[in-house]
Amino acid sequence: MAVAFDAVSSVADTDATNSTTLSHTVGTGTDRILIVGIAADNVISANRDVSSVTYAGTALTKAVELDYGNNSEIWILVNPNTGTNDVVVTFAGTVSRAVGGAISLTGAAQTGQPDATGSASGTST
Repeated sequence: MAVAFDAVSSVADTDATNSTTLSHTVGTGTDRILIVGIAADNVISANRDVSSVTYAGTALTKAVELDYGNNSEIWILVNPNTGTNDVVVTFAGTVSRAVGGAISLTGAAQTGQPDATGSASGTST
């Protein structure tokens, strides 16, 4: 079975916050996976990491974190509940701006996730 697009959703929260919520609809296809990306910038408190991400009350697993001038993270959930539910991102501290998005796919491997991760950052003239 090939991996196929199911749905996408996004949020931009520009008020000082320690959590942000977006509504996402997962379809009824088989071998589902939910991937959530979140970035926080202009940190008010010293700790800006995401402390948890849930979908319909079920915790996601952190796959990647990158701290370079802001905090960007990717979280995943294998076999998420179908239907429209909230993705709730909770930060360990208060941030002044957060953006994020969720994508659900079908046809994804249901074991060994994430199968590989990587990240990089740098500066250049």
